[in-house]
Amino acid sequence: MELRPTTDADDVTMHELFLDSIAGVYRPHGFDPPAPPLEVFANQQRHVRRTGVSVAAEDRGRVVGFASVWTRG
Repeated sequence: MELRPTTDADDVTMHELFLDSIAGVYRPHGFDPPAPPLEVFANQQRHVRRTGVSVAAEDRGRVVGFASVWTRG
């Protein structure tokens, strides 16, 4: 597994991973998970890439996870 900075080209895969992951947290407890549209998610990720750090975890060339963070103040 390798870590690398994310790019705009990763947004679709990251969005899918986010939706799957957050559903796994909410649904077992009987709640509907948040499901932002791709455009909203991608806009947030572009902002993070400009002002913070976003990395993708790749396994054999396939994005299998990501982490994004920024600090303020």
